[in-house]
Formats: sequence, structure tokens, C-alpha cells
Amino acid sequence: MQSINATPLPVEPARLGAPLAANDLRLDFMRAELRRTPDGELIATALQRQDSAAQRDFAHADALLLRAPFAPAAQAGDAVEVLRMSEIGL
Repeated sequence: MQSINATPLPVEPARLGAPLAANDLRLDFMRAELRRTPDGELIATALQRQDSAAQRDFAHADALLLRAPFAPAAQAGDAVEVLRMSEIGL
């Protein structure tokens, strides 16, 4: 059996721009918009529509916000990890 050499995802830290509900049993990659505060801090705000058919929203997303399985509810300002669309060729 061969091992898989997986390349780690190029995630980066950010602060949450708006509250999120608790997550279910799956790892979620939520479409999000990014902005920087005047002091340079990266803020990620999940888009309202996360439906897989929401192509227009997908086109406006800057990043994917990672939510671990069973992650508790999160508040604005909490630490999160994001994956920029440009880093994965989108």
C-alpha cells in the first residue's frame, strides 16, 4: 500500500466579521468575503447564502472559511482560518 503525500492547505488566520451558528458533524468550507482593518488585521465574513446553487455568491467570495466538525457557535472577532480562492486557483 502506498502512502499519500498530501500538500497542506495554505490557510491563514483571520478574525470573524459576523457571528456563526454551531457547526454540524461535517467539516465546512464556507464562502466568505475578506477585508482588512486600518491596522491590517484580516476579517472574514461568511456570505449569507451558502447553498451549492448560489453561483453568484460563489463568484463574489474571496475565500473559504473553515469550520471544524461540531465547532461551537462563534462570535464576531473570534479567530478563524481561511483559504484564499486565489491560492487554490479559483
